[in-house]
Amino acid sequence: MPLKIKNLVYKIAPSALTILAFVLSLATPLHAQDTPPVLLFKWGSFSGADGQFNRPIDVAVDSAGNVYVCDTDNHRIQKFTSNGTFITKWGSFGNEDGKFAGVTAVAVDSLDNVYTVEADNCRIQKFTSTGAFISKLGSLGTGDGQFTYPRDVAIDSSGYIYVVEDPTFRVQKFNSHGTFITKWGSFGGGDGQFNRAQGVAVDSKGNVYIADMNNHRVQKFTSDGTFITKWGTFGTDDGQFRFPQKVAVDSADNVYVSDWDNQRIQKFTSNGSFITKWGSSGTGDGQFANPAGMAIDTADNVYVADFRNHRIQKFTSDGTFITKWGSGSFGDGQFNSPIFVAIDSSDNVYVSDENNQRIQKFTSNGTFITKWGSDGYGNGQFAYPEKIAFDSLDNVYVADITNSRIQKFTSNGTFITKWGSSGTGDGQFRFPIGVAVDSIDNVYIADYYNCRVQKFTSAGIFISKWGSNGSGDGQFRGAYGVAVDSDDNVYVADAGNRRIQKFTSDGTFITKWGSFGTDDGQFNYPSNVSVDSGDNIYVADANNHRIQKFTSNGTFITKWGSFGNGDGQFSHPTDVAINSLGNIYVADANNYRIQVFGYPPPSRPAPALPTSPRASPSLPRQLNTAQMSLQYLSVNPQQARINQPLTISGNVVNTGDQAGNYNLTLKINGKTEQTRMVSVGPQATQPVKFTISKSQPGTYTIDIGGHRSSFTVIGENHSIGSASTGGLIAILAISILILITIVVLLINRRTA
Repeated sequence: MPLKIKNLVYKIAPSALTILAFVLSLATPLHAQDTPPVLLFKWGSFSGADGQFNRPIDVAVDSAGNVYVCDTDNHRIQKFTSNGTFITKWGSFGNEDGKFAGVTAVAVDSLDNVYTVEADNCRIQKFTSTGAFISKLGSLGTGDGQFTYPRDVAIDSSGYIYVVEDPTFRVQKFNSHGTFITKWGSFGGGDGQFNRAQGVAVDSKGNVYIADMNNHRVQKFTSDGTFITKWGTFGTDDGQFRFPQKVAVDSADNVYVSDWDNQRIQKFTSNGSFITKWGSSGTGDGQFANPAGMAIDTADNVYVADFRNHRIQKFTSDGTFITKWGSGSFGDGQFNSPIFVAIDSSDNVYVSDENNQRIQKFTSNGTFITKWGSDGYGNGQFAYPEKIAFDSLDNVYVADITNSRIQKFTSNGTFITKWGSSGTGDGQFRFPIGVAVDSIDNVYIADYYNCRVQKFTSAGIFISKWGSNGSGDGQFRGAYGVAVDSDDNVYVADAGNRRIQKFTSDGTFITKWGSFGTDDGQFNYPSNVSVDSGDNIYVADANNHRIQKFTSNGTFITKWGSFGNGDGQFSHPTDVAINSLGNIYVADANNYRIQVFGYPPPSRPAPALPTSPRASPSLPRQLNTAQMSLQYLSVNPQQARINQPLTISGNVVNTGDQAGNYNLTLKINGKTEQTRMVSVGPQATQPVKFTISKSQPGTYTIDIGGHRSSFTVIGENHSIGSASTGGLIAILAISILILITIVVLLINRRTA
């Protein structure tokens, strides 16, 4: 929302600007209205290079000391020397042999064969140490030898294979050929029961150790599943855990546990006696951002998959730091889902780096200036920052969606104020995604799941609202993006209805345009809308992988973009912004970059963009039909309080050559909670999120199209429970006081 001063000038002296525009038109030929801009430059990258990681969740070591890393979101295994020198890699996204979908664990047997666990493909794959495919076992189901969301695998010295599953709360045992032998476990907190078993390891005697995550403990069994012992409770003391993820065993049968939310590794004897611990929250050497998988080499060095720091750390057996390698998209100017982009009055560029939970600021040519934010709910922290907007002083407003609030900062990231909470009342939000500011610094919020727009002062004081769920004029099916023109008209990207709606500043409906499709003026999930200095409207047509340009009344002008990662191509563009020179910045989210477009000087003909595969602007030729699937399923947080919102996330993947729709049904404990239709372009991925909350404590099983997970709701609710507890105490105290008073009165009467 830049150019506020210029917008005021438009209002004060329109005649002067008209004369100026006429004079300039005589001196400089105008660009043809129907000509798309050309790529000027781009910046940004992600962690797909050799030796880099995107959420490494597990690690294993072979007999020669080589290290195998489960590079989860890059859908591959990487192999290194013991000091982190890259050797080889294999895998890509898919369900064919040697490909992965939701690879969550890796293990090595005594012959140095490599086993991988795939949660989404519900199988175990076996490879040689160089990545050549050998065999696989498992399919989706709850029968013997079938899996529903397998989480980890371990192989003992005799070649027996142990697999832990999440929603079925069990361990399955196979021989080295994949033949089913036995199983044990059920849901619960008793001995031999599990509440989300996440990790498995085997000691030299064949005993099996299970990281029982939501029971916050480790359980030990014989090789046939007979319970031996257990240790651990919820907490931060020595021997206590907060969601233990993985377990590993050294040559002396000491047991190491990755204590996920305590950001540490704990070491125990084989019977659970505490020995030592190391780690704390952070990015320094020996610090962690959710430690996950571990592996022990022949010298008992410990390798830890530092999940959200996107790296591997190596320690001695007592926790002394040795080395580290790998990185993710944490560097200045690197992105992990750059979902929205905005430009201030000085043409500085701000990017909401969503999965890195931060805002990055750049010059107009992409030079890094500063950044702020981290994962959390404190002031200046974010839980998925989305749209950015500016007022006339270049203060920055950020839609902090999962925290259900708007945060306001100075242009350098200093926190000013915040407002909002989760709910449906005035000033409350359910996924506030879009934010825009008008010429007098009123703030408009696209309140996505409440299907409305809310209007506030710059200090966050509620003014008005409009909209409801539906497809009529002024109704929304997911208000996603919002923008304001020079006359303070408000444009809303009505994503679910595949259209743009235009309103006055008080919410009076003016016009609309768009429908579902791929033709000019049609949309497949318009994710945001932006306005240039001439009040032309730009729409990020996300699932059509293009930008469309319109007049302020919705008349189509031009378009550009197609699916791909080449210059001028997009993979799910989520936002568009325009600077004072008319250059157009596009958040190319799934390509992890910003692309900048503009018009070359009129003396030089504009180079043509790469053309679409289509031979003509007619409908697409007949290609492979849409082939849709859900890629993965995650729940955040996995343990919540009563009525605390949880976010269920996944990716819908279309491997076909045509766009298509995918119907998702969210079931909780077998009952349908929500349904969603997701539109995905050809060869594209569409993120999807559900938000739920539960009013009763317990463990809940999630099912979306056969992809299963679970979460736990604990009875503690400080905002409700503490109040009611205090009320009971107050009533009890008053009752005792009344009783004492009566007794004293009776005694006085008798004495009298």
